[in-house]
Amino acid sequence: LYTHYRNATSAAAQSAYASGDVMILMLDIGWFWIIPLVGNRLSVGLVVKRTDDLPARGAALFDRYRAASPILNDLLAGAEQESPVRSEADFSFSNRQRFGARYACCGDAAGFLDPVFSSGVFMAVTSAERIADRVHAALQSDSEGDPRLHEQDDTVYDHGFRSMQLFVERFYQYDLVHHLFFEAARDDGIRNEIAGLLAGDLWSEGNNFQRMLLSGRQNRASNG
Repeated sequence: LYTHYRNATSAAAQSAYASGDVMILMLDIGWFWIIPLVGNRLSVGLVVKRTDDLPARGAALFDRYRAASPILNDLLAGAEQESPVRSEADFSFSNRQRFGARYACCGDAAGFLDPVFSSGVFMAVTSAERIADRVHAALQSDSEGDPRLHEQDDTVYDHGFRSMQLFVERFYQYDLVHHLFFEAARDDGIRNEIAGLLAGDLWSEGNNFQRMLLSGRQNRASNG
């Protein structure tokens, strides 16, 4: 659930415009994002799990929690809401067949992840780089028509994509995120492993947090 606001005049809003920092407010049902935009505008969104026990739905839920937040009330003092509250859900996807004879997919053609960690451009550029290098070598050896040409690179891509996908899924689980990020503040190892994933280090061998994410998915698949 999200909308945009313009012309917020509070000191908190001016500070947000100046810093450009994204803010996250944790709630009992999920979390708010606040993203400064150009032209003295703010994107404000409420992220919740789709359950049957929410106290309201749609714009009513957004307005209820926005009005109950002292931080948002201060930040949005004097602001005008630009548009009705909109709703988006379940827009991540992964292409089931990303390569074959004389083609390979990268970027949004390969898959799309919720942009909460801004991983899309990185995944697109790194996968495109691998595809380009593989095609260049294949043209030199006259093997560009091999239907399995990109198989190895696709395995590498899939490992990185699944790692970020699982991290995003965990981020939407309020209890886990709340405990995880506060725990990371106390534990240098966890903090460094999370920072490594967020920085795009998706293919190292020593990230125990990443290994936990991937092994959890494998265990659910084998049990389901």
